[in-house]
Amino acid sequence: MPYIKPQLRPMFDEIYYNATYLDTRPDLYTVTQLQNDFMIAIENVPENKRTGCMNYFFTKTLRFCYNKETSLLLRKIFTRYFFNEQSYSNFEQASGFLYRLRHEFKRREWYPQGRCIAPDYIKFIDFLMTLVDEACDEFEDQKIQENGDV
Repeated sequence: MPYIKPQLRPMFDEIYYNATYLDTRPDLYTVTQLQNDFMIAIENVPENKRTGCMNYFFTKTLRFCYNKETSLLLRKIFTRYFFNEQSYSNFEQASGFLYRLRHEFKRREWYPQGRCIAPDYIKFIDFLMTLVDEACDEFEDQKIQENGDV
């Protein structure tokens, strides 16, 4: 859930604030620089608080400054965090993260009611879920080859 303790917010708020300039002032920050800043920040958070901090950052970014550049930043952070080591556990954690992220937009009614077409940020979350599904499918096929089918 994105409701992290106030003392954890400043380091992620700073990265969020810097990300708001990605599309208007590319001379100030790069996606790679902010991705690295995020990974350093997340490493300084207790392990049991990390996905909550990611949810906070993703929710804030998607809700208030979603654009082409910030979507690239979020995709890079997501894949680096969840796909760094391929394991079924990581794929499950990634799926759960995306499910809760998407659900919170719906629960809080940030997902516009009555729209026939999902907003771009919801499509982005669905796109990330497709990446997880494809990577997990490939991983499971590899494990079938290695260990035999059920």
